[in-house]
Amino acid sequence: MSGALLGDPAARHDQAAGLRRLVAGRRTRPVVIAVAGAKGGVGKTVVAVGVALALAEAGRRVVLVDADLGAANADLHLGVPAAGPGLGEVLSGTARPEDALVLAGPEGSEILFCPGSVPVPGRSTEMGPERLREGLAAAVRALGSRGEICVVDTPAGSAGAFVAAATDPDTAVIVTTPEPPAVLEAYATAKALARAGIAGRLGIVVNQAGPAEAARTAGRLAEVARRFLGTTLESFGHVPPDPAVAAAVREGVPVLRAAPRSHAAHALRGLALALDPLGAGRASPTAAPVRGGRTEVPTNGGE
Repeated sequence: MSGALLGDPAARHDQAAGLRRLVAGRRTRPVVIAVAGAKGGVGKTVVAVGVALALAEAGRRVVLVDADLGAANADLHLGVPAAGPGLGEVLSGTARPEDALVLAGPEGSEILFCPGSVPVPGRSTEMGPERLREGLAAAVRALGSRGEICVVDTPAGSAGAFVAAATDPDTAVIVTTPEPPAVLEAYATAKALARAGIAGRLGIVVNQAGPAEAARTAGRLAEVARRFLGTTLESFGHVPPDPAVAAAVREGVPVLRAAPRSHAAHALRGLALALDPLGAGRASPTAAPVRGGRTEVPTNGGE
């Protein structure tokens, strides 16, 4: 079942019934998984959407929040019509959290989805960093309380670190590729999150890489984070190169639906297993072991 078209009375009825079912037994404080991207184009939203749907497929009640206010596109990955209010309106105070949620995803693994949107001019656009941080934290708590797990798709780069930290995540995921520019940005994101003092797990997902290359990339980042940040950077796993991902994005369909038996879909289910708060500590079937090694990440005190 994809996002309902609000103009169709039957769709509105199905949407309301689905929302009621998914919010039943909701938690007061959701488990938050924030997904940040080292830089644009590393596959952050593919990972966020895939993990959210895979967790729902496993029976979890999941809320996905697109917090990339400037370049939100999770709705395109889900095939959800761009209608109704989103996170921008929630932050601006012009919409209630429940009014910004739509039912999305394949039948049997539906999630509640809050699309990203630009805040209403004259409201949250005038917030300073502290007020914006408080607003994001409150919005994620309110939206996420409709489920057990709240997956937050944050902006790429330094803005993503700010948003991820604001959500006070139980787990922060940094998505990178093996290319040196992305690895450098992944380290910068890890440094920003470490300095923000997040209390939850912090780790790496290496996208578009095979197991050996992913292990080297994750190992280098883990070593430099240990040396210069005094931070444990976990390896949550990797997603291999797979043409099924690009094909699914072009079709506007999640890869778990478009190609459920693909290598990428299998890897995303493995990541969901590694990140599932009810299965903490279990390794993903695709998880790359963290090994040490020489790194080209900055060695001048981590600055």
